[in-house]
Amino acid sequence: MAGLTFTNPQALWFLLFIPLTVITHFLGLNYSRSRAMKFSNFEALNKAAGEQPVSNHYVTLALRVIAISCIVLAVAGATFQYDAYSNDSDYVIAVDVTSSMQSNDIAPTRLGAAQKAVGEFLSALPPTSNVGLVAFAGAPLIKIRPTTDLARVKKEVDALSISQVGGTAIGGTVIASVSLLQNSKNSKTIVVVTDGENSVGASPDDAVSYASGADVTIDTIGVGTFAGGDIGGVRALSAYDEDELTRIAVRTGGKFYPARNQTFLVQTLRGIAKSGFRQVSFGLSSALLLIALLLVIIEWALGSVKSALARL
Repeated sequence: MAGLTFTNPQALWFLLFIPLTVITHFLGLNYSRSRAMKFSNFEALNKAAGEQPVSNHYVTLALRVIAISCIVLAVAGATFQYDAYSNDSDYVIAVDVTSSMQSNDIAPTRLGAAQKAVGEFLSALPPTSNVGLVAFAGAPLIKIRPTTDLARVKKEVDALSISQVGGTAIGGTVIASVSLLQNSKNSKTIVVVTDGENSVGASPDDAVSYASGADVTIDTIGVGTFAGGDIGGVRALSAYDEDELTRIAVRTGGKFYPARNQTFLVQTLRGIAKSGFRQVSFGLSSALLLIALLLVIIEWALGSVKSALARL
């Protein structure tokens, strides 16, 4: 997002001088013409009044208005701001594909909502980002290693399906994801999307220690509502361990996000994608003052030429 801001916005009140300048210009022009009408020698009249085509008067007025505008904007501290990606980042998205992700408490299902949100995440990233994908249930499965081919990653995300393997290996998934990022020289982030708690494999604490040693940040997203949803007519409650997911995130410098609906899930992943952006500011005051100075010089030059022609 880009826009214009001001460090001293009160100075913008001086823009009121612009209509005053316009009024003064035309009053002066009318006065000069009425005074010139007293001359009977119209050739002398034209020289004395400095008569010129109406278009020239408008040029002079335009130069003055633009110059005043530039000066006021400069005094107001006009600053152009825009978002720029501050550094290249590499990501691994780890998506839970256990049977509970079929629950429909988040439409269309928890897995379907996660797939849509990850797709939005990929769309929000700059094209230079490397992204890998891991699906996990009782064990992690590397679907795609980090790549800048985000369209290929999106295709793999859309193809995710429920695993028949029991258990939820969050610890093992973190370790597998870290291994995909070890050779990266960029900032490294793992995003874990799950509705469960670690039940098999490596402990989350050991996985977090491994991630911290590799300078990897982990953001965790818990998917599901308190009421739960149906899976084939059977009620399924959300079973993710908020304390566990919070601990995993905080210990690596990340954040935990509870996603109770698809909208928040999408917003969360978009926010993570945009976290590498920073606002860049570019002061315009010097350039505006230079423009104003050039316009004053141009008006002075035009006035000098007009005076010289009037003396001929």
